[in-house]
Amino acid sequence: MTAERQIMSREDIRRALNRVSHEILERNRGPQDLVLVGIYTRGVPLANRLAANIAKFEGSTAPVAALDINLYRDDLQARDRPVVRPTDISVDLHGKKVVLVDDVLYTGRTIRAALDALSDFRTPQRGAIGNPAGPGSPGVAHPARLRRPEHPDCRRRAGQGPPVGVRRGG
Repeated sequence: MTAERQIMSREDIRRALNRVSHEILERNRGPQDLVLVGIYTRGVPLANRLAANIAKFEGSTAPVAALDINLYRDDLQARDRPVVRPTDISVDLHGKKVVLVDDVLYTGRTIRAALDALSDFRTPQRGAIGNPAGPGSPGVAHPARLRRPEHPDCRRRAGQGPPVGVRRGG
């Protein structure tokens, strides 16, 4: 059993999400033409929290989409039955600035799978995905051992408030 220890407090997480929200707004010159795409499972609630921050800071929000990448993973054959969740991209991505949101950037395999999944939403009318960028707004750069990524514990206590902290995975 891996012992958990708190790496970030609620306030640390709140500040990190505020900082990332501001960085997204600055890099994209506001929320217009912006779409936040949360990658299941932990990226979806983070994308929603970023959207709420953007609405609070700017008075208008960016739409949030939810993307399931399980069938696009390069390790699909090695995994037991993946849980496939519904992808909900109800906004046209053509001409939009798409920000992929996930909890951990580890090897980049998840982002690669997300780009593959998004390419399936491309049609001649919607346009192509171009110029994918690297991690633009990390909330926290925390040194981790190669085999032990950090995972935000996005559970809410009593259904309210921010995530309770970050736990070290095993």
